[in-house]
Amino acid sequence: MNRSFWITLIVSAAVGIIAVVVQADKTRSLAQQLSDEQAKPTISRKSREGRVAKSRDTGASRAKVEGALARVIELQPNVLEISPVLAKENLSTEDELKIDVRGIESAYARIFPDFLRSVEGLNAGELIAVAKGLPDDKTKGWLGKPSSRKWLLLLAAERDPLRIYRDEALMAELAASNVLEIFGRKDPVAALRRLPPMKRQTGMPDSSGRWIVSILGDVDLGVRIRAATRLLGTDLEMGLQILSEVHDNYGQVPPGMSRPLGSTRLPPGAIPGLLDAMQRPEYAEIRDGLIEMVLMDTLFEGGVELAAERVEQMELTGEELNAAIDEMISNEVMEAEPGQMIDWMSELRPDRISSLVSEWAEIHLQGVTTWLGQQAPSPKRDRAIAEFARTTAGVDREGAAQWAGEIQDERLRAKTLREVEKK
Repeated sequence: MNRSFWITLIVSAAVGIIAVVVQADKTRSLAQQLSDEQAKPTISRKSREGRVAKSRDTGASRAKVEGALARVIELQPNVLEISPVLAKENLSTEDELKIDVRGIESAYARIFPDFLRSVEGLNAGELIAVAKGLPDDKTKGWLGKPSSRKWLLLLAAERDPLRIYRDEALMAELAASNVLEIFGRKDPVAALRRLPPMKRQTGMPDSSGRWIVSILGDVDLGVRIRAATRLLGTDLEMGLQILSEVHDNYGQVPPGMSRPLGSTRLPPGAIPGLLDAMQRPEYAEIRDGLIEMVLMDTLFEGGVELAAERVEQMELTGEELNAAIDEMISNEVMEAEPGQMIDWMSELRPDRISSLVSEWAEIHLQGVTTWLGQQAPSPKRDRAIAEFARTTAGVDREGAAQWAGEIQDERLRAKTLREVEKK
């Protein structure tokens, strides 16, 4: 209650109350003054120490920024030397076609390792300061902003994504999806909340039921998928719900498009929950996708042997297994464990051996020849040699013919030799 209320209500006691209040105020004031006086030396000393420490920190930070800025500027490639046409004031369409974009990108790629070393140990604020200190090249348009400026801001986002995300000026120099991707690694839920809602795709899908063009055009979709994947280890139901929404809007679940969209490893402990979800009717529409996710992650985590064991444990139909195998066979696997993959596929999908050997020969020719030399005579070896001979005949017809001559099956040997001769 305020003082006017008391005066109105109890006029007779006003003088006494005021006297007590004034005396109390004086007492508190004197006590406070004494306490303040006693505390002055301590506060003053602490204040001085704080200012000195802050001054030292500021000076050290400024020195780090200036040193890093000088090193980054020194590393900058001269884009005008790479593509002189950029020196023109007004670029025509013909001029733009003459810009050596690949050359400029290659020049920046070469400086990247040294760039990282030059900014090592800087915090988010210092990285932003270095980015703001970089001068633009003497060109117009997007090539006038050094790639290293974007690198600096992305490194700053790695340290403090929210600081970058909330700064409109800094975000204007970056793709929002890049920052949200970084955000999603730290806090997938926060990243998902900042994404625009998905728009249901319209029109006719391709023969596989996928709106591929729409998927590739949705720059936020990859961020959404990877954030949902990370959630599978902490909030399985939420992660599955998001993947179901992706399926509803795009006619598929992400693993089939993992390469163009980018892929994310399953978090620890996610596989048991996914195996259980495969059996639940509410996730029947995305079952194929979940199978692919589990098997692909198992393959890259534990290799072909562990993936083979996982397949035996899962209750898959022949159609489901074939679809999963088509996803698992990739250049990455053929580079890592080609022999093991061929051995496994010889049991599950003998019809794929020829294409696997051909793919392996394109990646590592010597590896194929060594593996073939170690195989005992068998129909599998015959098929592998036939495909190898056909693949290499255009480069080394004589060598291909020698390999074809080792095929045990007479009909396959004769057919292969004829094909080699036509190359």
